[in-house]
Amino acid sequence: MDKEAASRKLIYEESAEWCIALHEPGVSASVRREFGAWLRRSPVHVEAYLETAAAWHETDMLGKDLTVDLAAADMDNAVVSLHPSGRPGARAPQTPGPAKRKSRRRPWLAAAAVLIVTGGAILAGLGGFPWSAGASAYQTAKGEQLSFTLADGTLVHLNTDSRLEILDIDTERRVRLIRGEGYFDVARDESRPFIVTNRDAEVRVLGTEFNVRDSGDSTTVTVAEGQVEVRQAMPAAAAPTPPDLSEPSAATTRQGPSRLLLTPGQQAIVREDLVLNPDLANLESVVAWRQRRLIFDGEPLASVVDEFNRYNALVIEIRDSHLSTLRINGVFNADDPESLLDYLQQYENVRILRSNNGHTLILELAEPASGTVL
Repeated sequence: MDKEAASRKLIYEESAEWCIALHEPGVSASVRREFGAWLRRSPVHVEAYLETAAAWHETDMLGKDLTVDLAAADMDNAVVSLHPSGRPGARAPQTPGPAKRKSRRRPWLAAAAVLIVTGGAILAGLGGFPWSAGASAYQTAKGEQLSFTLADGTLVHLNTDSRLEILDIDTERRVRLIRGEGYFDVARDESRPFIVTNRDAEVRVLGTEFNVRDSGDSTTVTVAEGQVEVRQAMPAAAAPTPPDLSEPSAATTRQGPSRLLLTPGQQAIVREDLVLNPDLANLESVVAWRQRRLIFDGEPLASVVDEFNRYNALVIEIRDSHLSTLRINGVFNADDPESLLDYLQQYENVRILRSNNGHTLILELAEPASGTVL
């Protein structure tokens, strides 16, 4: 069993133990608070709990009353916020999982639940969770992430400030990314391609994993597993007649849709045309947002600041163009802009100012730009 599979198995075991703990009579408020903290630690925790609870509900293993009062659990809804306390840069408390606390739990029930879940139980919407398979749209606010399963079994992760609309999941499997970023783990179906569209691109797959990011002026598609076909979105008045391309990676003009076939590690960028990134994508960096991390490898500070500003209420501004090109290397928590400021402290001539309202951080050079070396 690889490391990722082992980690996922552990999470499902913990979710099974939470189901047992929350079903026992007289559950204390402290236990519910611990449960809420456990959910907030990762969208995968929420996904695992929903699948486990749905499986038990369908098989009557714990009876009918399995709905969790999220308010009592210190959770407003199933959306995972990057700022659990409402304070920019705050970290979720690292509470121990239920396995680390004394309990009267029955181990055979936990084991049975894990078997049911890994055997293919379908994610179902429970009371208080806005994730039913019949929903027509899903969205996140700034600083939030959301994971959900579509009716066909496809798992979707939405990043901060994103919106996804379901156009048709029954006969064609088609969704539209209105804005933001999504990671798609597509359930395989040979008869029905899964299609993700936005204003720039159309992505077609049968069953694979890939990331789509709409940056406003372009769309970037990165493949993690399998093969993905990327086309330019057709203008509304154009007839959808794909050309017969002998070389799938050859780009055409806007008169007809360009087409690229991407394999794991490859990346396509769609603006006015369709371009294959000549370098293999840094896949770890592209999908690090699912673990609430930002990975930079020689990125200019302007891009780094833009990334942090996608997630946080605390806004960072650069007041000097010379700072914008400063190259940054490192791994940061997406919800901790203060960590970037700590990193910049190594440069003696970088000055950090705070606005009077405390919501803005200003970066500027402490000395005149002339002769300054960063």
